[in-house]
Amino acid sequence: MVRWSPGRKYRDLRLRLDAVESLVAIKEAFSYEELTPVLKLPASVLSRYYQGTMVPNIETSRYILNSLLSKEFVKDFIYRLVNQKYGGDAVKLLSNPKVVNYLSIYLYNRIISKLAGTSVNAVIAPPDQSATLASHIAYRLGVPLALIESASTPIYEGLVKGVSIERGNAVVAVYAFFGRECLPYLWKFVEHFKLDLKLIEVIMLADVIRPEEIPRRAPIDNILP
Repeated sequence: MVRWSPGRKYRDLRLRLDAVESLVAIKEAFSYEELTPVLKLPASVLSRYYQGTMVPNIETSRYILNSLLSKEFVKDFIYRLVNQKYGGDAVKLLSNPKVVNYLSIYLYNRIISKLAGTSVNAVIAPPDQSATLASHIAYRLGVPLALIESASTPIYEGLVKGVSIERGNAVVAVYAFFGRECLPYLWKFVEHFKLDLKLIEVIMLADVIRPEEIPRRAPIDNILP
């Protein structure tokens, strides 16, 4: 099954920290005044969470995460940040570690939601901005990360051979940007190890891709467009 973090106390602490860390990232694009009606919390309380002088309780943390990790909110956050801070350059978005952490929390929760009760043995990703997201997710799942070749960042064959993955493993693929040019490399890797590709998590989907074009007809779960 998808591996959960050990221990209830750890999970509760992780939930509370995730709420704070998500808020810290969201403040890159939203003011306290904009967040108050969304989170139903006064700006003064949000400020204390942000500054680390107070940590939300479990129920408040769940409410914060349910609000900040909704797909529509995440899309709005990305559009705002890319257009207002990064001049329309989506690549720069993933150079911000606060944003990367927030997006990895979102993707991790999507995986848990979609694959609850399903075996996952590894996370795979190309060695670009995707790998940073994937490493966060692999850590949370408690599984290895394997790097695969890509059109923009080819890697040595020896590195592919050295991945911590076994034939027949059930895997999740993570891509910052996914388009048709990624498919040959994904197909090659999946077929080489006879992997059971369960899901492809994507920040930005560049092309419309038919199910029959994807290894194992794995579903794509994308944020944008």
